Amino acid sequence: MEKWLKKLGELLERNDKYDPWIDEASVLEVLNTVREEIDELRQAVEKNDIDNVKEETGDLLWTAFLVVLSIKRKFKIDVEEVINLLEKKMKNRKPYIFEEKKPSLDDAVKIWIEAKKKEVKKLQ
Repeated sequence: MEKWLKKLGELLERNDKYDPWIDEASVLEVLNTVREEIDELRQAVEKNDIDNVKEETGDLLWTAFLVVLSIKRKFKIDVEEVINLLEKKMKNRKPYIFEEKKPSLDDAVKIWIEAKKKEVKKLQ
């Protein structure tokens, strides 16, 4: 997996530096593009069109990261902080992935539901 992540990172860095669309597009425009890509991927899956599934999966992955770039620019956020928040959330909701354990699906769902309940209580 690391190899493809590195390649994706390099593509995103180039895009961030040289693509005028990401400079001008609003966050909402980029989010609409994600919706379009999800619809195209859904259609490819429904048709069981493997070649198109591959292409649309790439398009969706790309567009999801463009959302991150767009939000980073618009709201001046630190993406590393976002990743740290995500990691904290996953440690709470999916502790087993950090413990290198694989629970049953039922147990994983129970852990997720309990974590969500605790999060909601903290917010109240």
